[in-house]
Amino acid sequence: MSQWPGLPCPLQLPAGDYAWCACGETRTAPFCDGHERCQPVRFTVRPRRNVETHWLCGCRRTRTAPFCDGSHNKKGR
Repeated sequence: MSQWPGLPCPLQLPAGDYAWCACGETRTAPFCDGHERCQPVRFTVRPRRNVETHWLCGCRRTRTAPFCDGSHNKKGR
């Protein structure tokens, strides 16, 4: 099992297709490494003029997967 930080992962991602790991078994967090039990959340970063920071969820409790929604701050979740 990988060491998930439990906090959002701020990344500047180039345009392209990505697979966020939903199971937590990956060795390439926050991205899926093809673990057989994982059903990754696939998403696309579109080309932009300005580089944007994408905040990917590190705790896997987000309701807006793969993006952080602040769930790591909520107690009892």
